[in-house]
Amino acid sequence: MQSSRVFQLLVAALAALVLALTPYAITGERPPITQEEWLAEFAKYQQSPEFRLAHSHMSVEDFKFIYYMEWAHRMWGRILGLAFAVPATYFAARGYINGPLGKRLGICFLMGGAQGLVGWWMVRSGLQVGDDGKLQLLLSKSVDHSEQCAVWLVKCMVL
Repeated sequence: MQSSRVFQLLVAALAALVLALTPYAITGERPPITQEEWLAEFAKYQQSPEFRLAHSHMSVEDFKFIYYMEWAHRMWGRILGLAFAVPATYFAARGYINGPLGKRLGICFLMGGAQGLVGWWMVRSGLQVGDDGKLQLLLSKSVDHSEQCAVWLVKCMVL
């Protein structure tokens, strides 16, 4: 398995621990700042099956690490979307982007968003309670292949 794929699975597994408990807001999302806010977020996490079944030993400091990884991952995706959309909009408004290029750029932007949605779907579907009652990372092949196809389509469209 490629080292980048191993890293992707690791990040997905870590992100899955927090994805279920943190609300997903398109804008205005910020991590907890005060100790009271961290304790409130951690209390929400303690109610989740992930915590009860797999991570009941986790401390608030451990939780902060995972939370920040997920938060940074979300922000990175948003920054990339803005870094693509803002210049594309500027150049389109100035008339530098013709019809075929505009169509291609629009498809690239939509595919980038679709890749983010498929990645979220992969993380959400990856944690399941197994027959033995333990939490397991079980990625279905269709979800995993969909995520890989989305990644490669975006890479190919950019080239």
